[in-house]
Amino acid sequence: MLQFIEGNTLFDQMSWVGRSPGYVNESSPSAGRDVNSPVMRNVLLPHMRCASTTIPEFNGYEMISCYVGISGAASEGASDPFQGNLQQTRSIGGSNGILASNGMLSMNGWYGMRDCLDGSSNVIIMSEMSGVMRYAGSGGSLGQIVLRGASGSDHGWLMGTLEPNRAPGFVNDGNNARCFNITTIRYPVKAAPFSNTVYPGMASNYGPNNPLTSNHPGGAMSLRTDGSVQFLAESTQLLTLKRLASRDDGNPVN
Repeated sequence: MLQFIEGNTLFDQMSWVGRSPGYVNESSPSAGRDVNSPVMRNVLLPHMRCASTTIPEFNGYEMISCYVGISGAASEGASDPFQGNLQQTRSIGGSNGILASNGMLSMNGWYGMRDCLDGSSNVIIMSEMSGVMRYAGSGGSLGQIVLRGASGSDHGWLMGTLEPNRAPGFVNDGNNARCFNITTIRYPVKAAPFSNTVYPGMASNYGPNNPLTSNHPGGAMSLRTDGSVQFLAESTQLLTLKRLASRDDGNPVN
């Protein structure tokens, strides 16, 4: 991606070979810590930041992105009108999340245009995750502000996952099964409060179902697979949002 946003110089200095090139705080030997961390630390990439956000630019390692990849959408079972596929549950620290790979940007890979059977103009591939939320219940003091971007509260835009494969074959191996910078749609735009007890799968550091957020009144911006940018209103029905996040559920919406 750096090569498409005038980041060739940075790209050429980085290593994509070896252990964990995206994990810049991992113990050595690590491509992320030993090579990429000195290159990316405190480098601001304005293309990955929304002008209206108040989340920090950096977390001590590398920049926090305001935009998250859409891994797919979650089905809650037989009673859910959205009957998605390619998903699995994942429980880390009580997050009780659902991971799906029925979208365009899944863990450990991506899908091409030929896989976007619902039509590239009908499927979102990225959206905002850059707004202010507030805690309720477990995980923080009532009303405490949460400033969490696409990579959670403790990591940056390079982070992916340590585990191989895609859902439903993704290995659930404790903290290594965290997936950063992607989300599986499970809740409405700007779903609140930020609470794992209210919304399982929300978590500051590793929530696989953290909602789309922004500081824009009424919703958040999204990127369709055809390259068009469209506004997702808070009033968007959850079923519609899930269908927009799925590349091939057979129910395209626009």
